Amino acid sequence: MERLAALDVEGARRIYASGEEAVVFAWLELAKQLAETRLVGANSAAADANPATPSVMIPVFQKATTTARRRKKSGAKVGHAGAHRAVPERIVHHQEHREKVCPDCGGPLNRCAETRTLYVEDIPLIKAPSSSTKTATATAATTEPTGQPS
Repeated sequence: MERLAALDVEGARRIYASGEEAVVFAWLELAKQLAETRLVGANSAAADANPATPSVMIPVFQKATTTARRRKKSGAKVGHAGAHRAVPERIVHHQEHREKVCPDCGGPLNRCAETRTLYVEDIPLIKAPSSSTKTATATAATTEPTGQPS
């Protein structure tokens, strides 16, 4: 196959003057040559790579592109029953929080039908373990027991 010579302005004008078919042919031929050049470049890079070559020794632009891995979706599976702590049996303190005025503009607020309840359980502190030492001292009688001869 014959390659088109480097094209200059005069050569492009000659092709244009030859008519529409000559221009289309020249474009198709250049596109074919470009595709072959890219294919040869890709094959030569792959052919040069030895399977024993460590990955870090191959330039990044010569490595095959990898597909992006999808992250695992967090949370329970769809349709899985929810899990939560039970409502405490005995509630000692009850607090209601309601804004008196709008925090943005300071205007009056209307009461809404929606409320949210948060249960807070205080876990009592466990006494810290105390350490103590007990020392038993051995004692010996300093005198002999009475009533016995020595």
